[in-house]
Amino acid sequence: MTEKITGPHELQTIPPKALVQDLARRASGTSDRLRHLPIAGVELAVKLTPFAALRAPMAMTEAVLRRALLPNGGDESVDSGVYPGAREGQSDEAFTAPPDARLSVRSMVAELLDRSVRQSPRQAEEANFKRLLLQLVPDEARILHALSDGEPRAMEHIGFGSMGGTPDRMVLRYASPIGTQAGVRCPESVPDYLAHLVALDLVTVGAEDETLREQYEILDTYSEVEAAEEEAKADSLSEKLRLKTALRERHIIAISELGNKLWEAAHPDTHTFMVAEQRQDPEIDFDEDLPPEP
Repeated sequence: MTEKITGPHELQTIPPKALVQDLARRASGTSDRLRHLPIAGVELAVKLTPFAALRAPMAMTEAVLRRALLPNGGDESVDSGVYPGAREGQSDEAFTAPPDARLSVRSMVAELLDRSVRQSPRQAEEANFKRLLLQLVPDEARILHALSDGEPRAMEHIGFGSMGGTPDRMVLRYASPIGTQAGVRCPESVPDYLAHLVALDLVTVGAEDETLREQYEILDTYSEVEAAEEEAKADSLSEKLRLKTALRERHIIAISELGNKLWEAAHPDTHTFMVAEQRQDPEIDFDEDLPPEP
């Protein structure tokens, strides 16, 4: 009796148990790959999935996908599967704190470059917020807090130049009542504070707002504004033959998009603090200079 010879060239029946195990293994591999797929790319994966039975569970909302695909139940960002810094078990401070100034320049640069490869976008944003906050003084934080309500505030530049033109030289920049409203401890430094906040792109400057007439009128009574105007007038007298005069530029200031993002990330409303003693605004009759109604 001749023995039957079998080989890979012949079709063989696959046991049902082995088939199920193979499908389970492939499904597990697909799940692992999905963990490394940004949630934004799942929509494309859904469109490319041929079977409706597989598309249905994949077409869940982003929140459900995070809970279903991420091993920790979705507490961490999906970036943890893409950016090592979000899943190495280290605290955010390891990727967001400034480098140790005691290190050599070479070591500091190496550390920053290493972080840049491993940090997540959220950690990069937090590192930028910390960089900005390290450049602020407490009074500047108070000004940001006051501007975080989204309302613009009056601001003026004072100088002298040709009548009807722009100032040739500024005597005072960034004069504003925001320091009084915020309760800063050093009111005479408000122009410096605002210039710094604008340079950091935490505060923006806009055109004059007629609805802030009351604020502009109050600002004109401040001693530093009056002194700057007197200085501008004295300079303009020396240039009288050239028709020079004191000029005032009115603007507004408001918190910028970056400043608003920083403030939302900080959640400062959870903190309580006393408002510093403020200088009293003078009482002004704003209807005094208005023409009589017809």
